[in-house]
Amino acid sequence: MNTTIKFSKIYGALILTALLLLTSCDFFGKKEEETNDLTPSQFASGVSVEGVFTSFAAFPGNLATDDPLQVAGVTYHFEPNGNSKIEVEDYNAMLTSCTAYGQYRVIGNSDIFIYTQAITGGCSFGSPFHMSQVKRKSQKIEYLQDGSTNTFHLWQARRVNGAAPVGIWNFGGEGGIEYLLFDKHGYFLLQVSNNGTPNLLPGYYWIDGNRLALQFFRNMDPEQIVDDPIVFSRFITDGQYLNLVDTSSSGEVVLKGQRN
Repeated sequence: MNTTIKFSKIYGALILTALLLLTSCDFFGKKEEETNDLTPSQFASGVSVEGVFTSFAAFPGNLATDDPLQVAGVTYHFEPNGNSKIEVEDYNAMLTSCTAYGQYRVIGNSDIFIYTQAITGGCSFGSPFHMSQVKRKSQKIEYLQDGSTNTFHLWQARRVNGAAPVGIWNFGGEGGIEYLLFDKHGYFLLQVSNNGTPNLLPGYYWIDGNRLALQFFRNMDPEQIVDDPIVFSRFITDGQYLNLVDTSSSGEVVLKGQRN
């Protein structure tokens, strides 16, 4: 499976998002936009951005690493009434670092402004935060951001059945896996090494009973899947250890991971 994707390339845009979000700004407020029988989540075309969208970003101060230990989850909640929430989640410490509450407004056919009104936790958010040239696709949102020509990607949160092994797990190279990060929205990052260089591979996962499936995708697009999913016949965790069991005609292979 030729799925090696360099972290420094595909996550450059996400890193910039984290830097611009986590900047101090004391502006609070909202912008009103006249609409004609449209909900606050709808563009003039009628397309809606309502929903929960997530992605990964590197922590400021640790931007040069290909290391999931330095990766945070950033999740946007766009409510149908125009309220917004942004959460930054530290999956290494297993906590929500900070949350910004406010309102968002869609303008015309391709602009979103997010206005921060209250913050909890240890960081601050720039306000207003402007997403331009927004494209709402079936499983994600694409947009540009002031001061950057990069395309940013937010994946639509997925329903996860069962108790997901959320967090970062160190497999120490077993089965070729160095680290495996599961977020609570149905996505993962798997770290492997290519000639000694760490690489992060993104994908989404699902749980069916005790089975756990990993589906890789390319170009930051969950619709562009790579090969068939990796399906483990079962997974076992006590919160500190995670065993992934691969069952075949020749028997079982158990990959053993430990929480960092």
